Amino acid sequence: MSAADRFVVVGAGLGGSLLATRLAESGRTVDLYEMRADPRRGDTAGGGPGGRSINLAISTRGLHALERVGLGEAVRGMAVPMRGRMLHARSGRRTFLRYGNTADQVLHSVSRDELNRALLDRAERSGEVRLHFGRRCTGVDLDGGRLTVAAAAPPAAPSEEARTPTRVGQD
Repeated sequence: MSAADRFVVVGAGLGGSLLATRLAESGRTVDLYEMRADPRRGDTAGGGPGGRSINLAISTRGLHALERVGLGEAVRGMAVPMRGRMLHARSGRRTFLRYGNTADQVLHSVSRDELNRALLDRAERSGEVRLHFGRRCTGVDLDGGRLTVAAAAPPAAPSEEARTPTRVGQD
């Protein structure tokens, strides 16, 4: 495998996990770094149960991206359709505004935490994504192709370097 086939992605949230999976599916190897703890382990500091995350509204385009990594059906199973929003006037009058032009055009409300866990599981199952939790980016050398990461919280582990021509920040 050439150096061009190795990627480092910093940020294992929704975008970083999805990107890492798509890169892996295209034959690349990926090191995915995240400052938080692994949210699949239930650590609230990592955004797991009891964390501060809220639901996310996913459009048809978002579902399409999730379908491309094989998660469309699973996400639809955990989602609640939102047909529109209610506007409340000071007079007390309420007006319903649809999200689309027809009844079948909806947004899908899904738990951000559940979606992140599903994306991380999918990235890990690819076999080409190595996950590194509790590691924060402390430096980038764009000319030298180096990224420095260190422990995000005590006890501090020594810094390490990740060398690759391609680095992506996903925060």
